[in-house]
Amino acid sequence: MDLNFSKFEAFPAEIKIRQENEEISGNNDLLDSINSAVVDLKIQQSEDEYFCQGKLTATAILCCARCLKKIEKVIESDIDFIVCSEIERQKTVSKAVDSEDYLFFDKSLTTVNISRLVSQTVLLSVSLKPLCKEDCKGFCSSCGTNLNEKSCSCNRKTVDSRWEGLNRLSGK
Repeated sequence: MDLNFSKFEAFPAEIKIRQENEEISGNNDLLDSINSAVVDLKIQQSEDEYFCQGKLTATAILCCARCLKKIEKVIESDIDFIVCSEIERQKTVSKAVDSEDYLFFDKSLTTVNISRLVSQTVLLSVSLKPLCKEDCKGFCSSCGTNLNEKSCSCNRKTVDSRWEGLNRLSGK
């Protein structure tokens, strides 16, 4: 997903960038892929820095935390970052409080790839335990049956011995 600043004649500017089928790199159990992503940006320029703010809307393929079923979710999030040249980088990095908000490009190339930033934003917007449905039953901890599809006859009622003292107090 490339953002090319040479396309703009004047600032402030607006752009809509679309990306289809983005594979997620790295070891991630929650997020499989991003089917589509749309980034709607407003860009301001100040000398050699471009301030980008906007909305990200992505359709992501996630894995249900209980039954491991693949699910498709629409993710919406704000996105903002600063893009500057490599020359400006030397000055900026030492002053920057949070250098992760900065993307850099070579002065001769006015294009920067924002795919990694989009993937990170989607990942941070995903629930820690995404569910295919609110009442997902998951798997039986004894036999491994998917309890959404069929029931089993296992006795899943286990009592942690550390809580027995409290059970005696309550009369159970």
